Amino acid sequence: MSEERFHKFSVDLDKIIGQIKPLNGVNLGPITMSGMLDLSEWHRELKIPYTRLHDCPFAVPGAVDIHYIFPRFDADIDDPDNYNFAISDDYIQSILDVGSNIVFRLGESIEHYKRRKYFVHPPKDYDRWARICINIIRHYNEGWAEGFRHGIKYWEIWCEPWVQPTLWTGTDEEWFELYAVTAKAIHAHDSKLKIGCDIINGGVDWLTAANDKDIPFDTKFLDYVDEHQLPLDFIAWHSYSDTTSHIFRCSKSLREELDRRGLKKTESHLNEWNHHPHNEWHWVNETAKWGKDVFIEATNHIGASFDAEMLIGMQDHHIDVANFYWAKEGWWGLFDCWGGPQKNYYAFLAFAQLLDTPKRLATTGTNHGKGHAILAGINKDGSEVNIMISRFRAAGEVVELNLENLPWEGGSRFEVKILDETRTLEVTRRGKIGDRNLCKIDILQPLDKFAVMLVNLRPLA
Repeated sequence: MSEERFHKFSVDLDKIIGQIKPLNGVNLGPITMSGMLDLSEWHRELKIPYTRLHDCPFAVPGAVDIHYIFPRFDADIDDPDNYNFAISDDYIQSILDVGSNIVFRLGESIEHYKRRKYFVHPPKDYDRWARICINIIRHYNEGWAEGFRHGIKYWEIWCEPWVQPTLWTGTDEEWFELYAVTAKAIHAHDSKLKIGCDIINGGVDWLTAANDKDIPFDTKFLDYVDEHQLPLDFIAWHSYSDTTSHIFRCSKSLREELDRRGLKKTESHLNEWNHHPHNEWHWVNETAKWGKDVFIEATNHIGASFDAEMLIGMQDHHIDVANFYWAKEGWWGLFDCWGGPQKNYYAFLAFAQLLDTPKRLATTGTNHGKGHAILAGINKDGSEVNIMISRFRAAGEVVELNLENLPWEGGSRFEVKILDETRTLEVTRRGKIGDRNLCKIDILQPLDKFAVMLVNLRPLA
């Protein structure tokens, strides 16, 4: 068998290099289709660390958006009877019940309506809007209005204000002012909360432009933050791409720019990401034809292998919180329209198994440019190892996995699961390695160019 048909990975089971970061957050919770589907069992399996609340009406109409919670903008702000919390309360509780924390987006969901926009306008009174946001915080964190003490830490102000007019019908400067008023008000109310916003889409190009017209939204915003000394605990950004390397370059560029500006404590949140075939958006106008192919690929074994490479690769990049878009049924989803998990769900399930062995082990073989990635972990008492391998457009036909310096005496047993075009994280091999080979195990496994492999290793009892 020729050398070019192989790709070699290795894991040193005696070399712990840190902790596996739980960057498997999502957008949208387990209740969807106005309650017809309850995906709680599946969400619980994924060990989701953070669920972001944006575009919630796509799942549960009446949830989270400001105009739902406080429908009459001119009503008495401090009268609990003027707030409609019930739907949002139940939706948020369903997320907490599966073990996830919350990233609460204060604002409105996207509006694709062509005739007119309804709620994505600048508020009539920014101070008043900020006070409404504070009462929402009080309800969920301080028990106000028969509320809760959920301890929600992250509060995101609006979403994609550069996407005009589907998410903001005002000017850039009007949005900067809204952020300033709201961020300062929330920070004054409770300085322990983390306040931020998302300002970057797709890529990061920091420009020194000859005139204001050429300066991108993100640069203008960060200049505004610096000029007005505004709170900015996290910057969120979005990227839908067909190459992980592009996303990782964006992460590096953003971190460098924040550090250059003295914002070293400002976290980086990739709070919308997904596989986006061809990096084109023609499907918006051709959903029945071109769009169908996009979303089939995003959710099948191709999308799953991309997602697995993202979950692996983000470990080595400057990302503090990540949220896949989205964890409901349909289009971008982890589930089909009947509520069944799609192929991409199982990429997240494989990563969830890695979180059971959270001490990260040293590996070799990752090459994102060629579609090869590996992540391995061992549990606290050294009695179990999990290894996740992703191949996204990868060359070679056979994976060679070398496991060195086993942490236990005696033999070992291993199990291999495969996700590819025909298999859905199914067990394909089980094996035992006897006492004669204590220090090293080699596993050879044919693997498609779009595939995920999960290996579990334990002592031979």
